Amino acid sequence: MSRILRTVLGALVVFALFAATAPGALAVPPPADEGESTPVMVVLDASGSMKQTDAPGPRIDAAKRAVTGLVAALPADARVGLTVYGTSTGSGAGEKAAGCKDIKQLIPVQPVDRAAFGTAVAGIKASGYTPIGRSLQEAAKALPTEGPRSVVLVSDGEDTCAPPAPCDVAKQLKAAGTDLVVHTIGFKVGAAARAQLSCIAAATGGTFREASSGAALGAVLETQVQRAIKPYTAVGTPIRGGADPASAPTIRPGQYLDTYEKGSRTVAGRGTVKYYAIDLQPGDTPYVSATLIPPAVRAENITALVVRVTLVDASDDDCTSGNAFASAVAVFGKVVPQSAVIAPGPVGDKGWDEECSDGRPVYVRVERSGNTYNTAQLPMEIAFRIEPAITSAGPAAVPAPLAALPAPAESATRPVEAGFSFNDAPLLQPGSYAGSIGSGETRFYRVRLGWGQRLAYQLVVPAQAGVGIQSAALYVTLSSPLRAKVEQSSGTPTYQLIGGKEDQSMHGSTAAPVRWSNRESSSSAIRLYSVDGDYFIVLDASYPLARPMFTMPFRLTVATDGAVEPGPSYVTDPAGSASPAPSASPTAVASGGADGSGSQSGTSPVLWGGAAVGILAVAAAVAGLAVRRRRRFS
Repeated sequence: MSRILRTVLGALVVFALFAATAPGALAVPPPADEGESTPVMVVLDASGSMKQTDAPGPRIDAAKRAVTGLVAALPADARVGLTVYGTSTGSGAGEKAAGCKDIKQLIPVQPVDRAAFGTAVAGIKASGYTPIGRSLQEAAKALPTEGPRSVVLVSDGEDTCAPPAPCDVAKQLKAAGTDLVVHTIGFKVGAAARAQLSCIAAATGGTFREASSGAALGAVLETQVQRAIKPYTAVGTPIRGGADPASAPTIRPGQYLDTYEKGSRTVAGRGTVKYYAIDLQPGDTPYVSATLIPPAVRAENITALVVRVTLVDASDDDCTSGNAFASAVAVFGKVVPQSAVIAPGPVGDKGWDEECSDGRPVYVRVERSGNTYNTAQLPMEIAFRIEPAITSAGPAAVPAPLAALPAPAESATRPVEAGFSFNDAPLLQPGSYAGSIGSGETRFYRVRLGWGQRLAYQLVVPAQAGVGIQSAALYVTLSSPLRAKVEQSSGTPTYQLIGGKEDQSMHGSTAAPVRWSNRESSSSAIRLYSVDGDYFIVLDASYPLARPMFTMPFRLTVATDGAVEPGPSYVTDPAGSASPAPSASPTAVASGGADGSGSQSGTSPVLWGGAAVGILAVAAAVAGLAVRRRRRFS
């Protein structure tokens, strides 16, 4: 069989394993530097209707408390401003001309100034009209003219000043090519306002959320602004890949963040290609994932957006052309963060070509292609880990995917805000959690599995009055600690149309217990359950088919099944140092468990749990290398 044919067949196999279907996004300019947040203007409704006392208490007081709470929770580097409308006139007919121009910028977009926000918010009084369309225009003018930026709009009603109609303004902003996303919040809104706010968000690729009380408004406002600041929490040490193997920088175990400048002119063409050198020894198993971060402006479908990862030698020839799992392809159907993952097996075994059999040096070739958003620069997370040779594999692999586990029993429900990326996904302990997802959103959780364990989940969306059955589709996918989409033993479909008069439930489980020996199985579904650590539950909500965008509350129950088994035993290095001991995921250390404890269970040295977080990851890698050249962190 020719090398080209083997490569094509390998791509088809990996595409079948890793391709996902979930909602998407449009193009953005170059990503912000690491640590730099997207500038956001909060637009607050202070019209006469905000004097109503059903929040409970005045709506405007609830909104002011929500803004105050938001500012207290923002990171120091957040760049947020505040605009209000309706504070200077009444709402009588004779005041309409002035009221529809009554828009004030109280705080410019700048690093958050908590004292200035406190003073400005304290002086807000509700009294006038609702010029949403013009407020959007003014907010857009107050934001930078280049790069991604966002508006978060809070309103308790529809525009009372059109023209310009708010949705038309949103469409014009998008048509002008600005990289502006508007997220909207409906505070105790009726059907007409809900439709208008949904239209604004949908036109710019933003999200619409509802709040029915003052407490809910505070939580939703914080969620929307944090989403606007960083739609996907990209994490990694900044790096610039080489244009060929000769210019490739050497990377050590850890996570890196690069920028991929362009796609390709045609679907089958070649876009940005970069190379990274890795130093391996015989018996080492490298793991590499490349996660292409979709743009912030969302769209339901795309034509072609692809990321490929291959191990090559100095001549750019495949190192593992006989191993399908050493050349990974992730194809975006509906855009969510998508990863191509390679795990080719130990260096020097039968899957490795002779040119690369000693492992030094080997190169990771990462390619972004496809003609969708082909001129937009997109960030790519590159994660690299090494697993040493083993002396014992532990329990044998299961022969085939197992039957679905029963839906886990519900328990007392705790609210937990889902993450916006693999990197900030909260760690869930077994139990039940309350959450919500907006139309067009992707949210992340993680659950830790030890060797020999399986994961079971149940997702229940309560009945929603006035929401039709064709409103939106909800997808549930599972990803391994290596970010590869894994097959489920589903008790119910992993996708449903949500909405209607009855509760709707989805449940499923992982298809096999986690065992090192699974990688030797003939079943591709089983091979992906070969590492322990943090498995991800990813929820994707499509845009509604007919009705306005809306927020879906849900109850997620998770459980782990099976006692923790002995894992594999790893060899010592030539100097006699002990093989790497189990250690905690850096992501888990940073964010803790859902109960706030941050308690950890052991994980194998190959895992990175969701991804290393900033300095913790780098520090851990450096410390590990000082002790043992081939040691890596989880």
